[in-house]
Amino acid sequence: MNHPRLLIAVSMVMSFVGFLYGKGVYFFTDRVLKFDESANLWLALAGGAIYVAAALMSHAVADRIGEKRLANATLLLFLLVNGFAAWQPNVAGVWVAHMGNQISWALFWPVIESYCGAGRTPKQQSRSMGAFNLAWASTGPIGMLAAAPVLAAGNRWLFVATGAAGIVVFFLLIPVAARPKHLDGNHPDRPDPVLTRRYNALLASSRWTMLSAFALTLIVASLMPMLFKDGLKLSESKSILLGSLKDFGRVVIFLLLFLTHRWHGRIDVLLVTALAVPIGFFTVLFAPNPTVAGVGVVTMGLAEGVAYYAAIYYAMVVKNASVDAGGAHESLVGLGFTIGPAAGLLGQYLTTLFDDRVLGNVLGIGPLIVVCGVMGLRSLWRARANPVEGEPDPTV
Repeated sequence: MNHPRLLIAVSMVMSFVGFLYGKGVYFFTDRVLKFDESANLWLALAGGAIYVAAALMSHAVADRIGEKRLANATLLLFLLVNGFAAWQPNVAGVWVAHMGNQISWALFWPVIESYCGAGRTPKQQSRSMGAFNLAWASTGPIGMLAAAPVLAAGNRWLFVATGAAGIVVFFLLIPVAARPKHLDGNHPDRPDPVLTRRYNALLASSRWTMLSAFALTLIVASLMPMLFKDGLKLSESKSILLGSLKDFGRVVIFLLLFLTHRWHGRIDVLLVTALAVPIGFFTVLFAPNPTVAGVGVVTMGLAEGVAYYAAIYYAMVVKNASVDAGGAHESLVGLGFTIGPAAGLLGQYLTTLFDDRVLGNVLGIGPLIVVCGVMGLRSLWRARANPVEGEPDPTV
């Protein structure tokens, strides 16, 4: 059995510790290791690159050794690398933990996503993946808020808490079947070729927007100590709290998408989302005060939530909830985590070159936004050319 309630619990634990670590590590490197903006961006860049590589391997590895064995192997790696960093909370320890954690999460999440979506019709998948999204997204902000007290407790506790989560999840997964049971390929509720073509186009568009959203999110996350603490003169705890507004915004939009199917097949939803991502980002980047920054952060959370939910839903429907669907989804998350810091580093270089922060960041990060936007709109146009009887009018 897939044990959906256990999978929800697993998602909540791993999301909690993922946000705890993901938000806490950059404040740890800033405060303890004295990393500057470039050092944090390089750490984020390397982590994103290895996440992409691992996520792309997840389907092949799962086919070879089985989904549950793969999940357990990632948990062992998780425990080892965080244990090393807790023992050696220095530059080497952080790099080992960060690379190992990214590999673990990139291999782990596609497996859990496959278990959550397997054996369900497309409409049922919207609910099951919605429950998964709500589970990890609602727990994530709590983990983010926990980062400040965990960091205050001592230099090792961030890694101790992260590694301990792997032990908890291992025991939660014990009753779960070795492999998820998928819906039969010729099941009458599987989408027909016309609907599949339309959903493929919407999947492509949502993925381009999600790529942009995650790239810009990681730029904000890695620069958060400098943007909020140094720029807006907020304390470390208030900076973390302000950043967590994005995650609360994402929970709200996940809940709304979970409660209705009316957004399925709609073009305008993804069009508005694609526009909201860069608007929210530049609002945060150049915010003159915490209120404006908060508006930008929430906007990014809402847009990221729509893109993520749509991307994983359409992928699970088209790919019948395979690990391949989750692996491709997670590799795009990792790619966003890679090109985001790269664009951020380019923006920093151009800021220094032109001695103009606005011009440098627009030239460095602007091409990423333009490419993702154009490709996303191109995919929406393809979806418009494939209307489906019974689906919502793509123009409304």
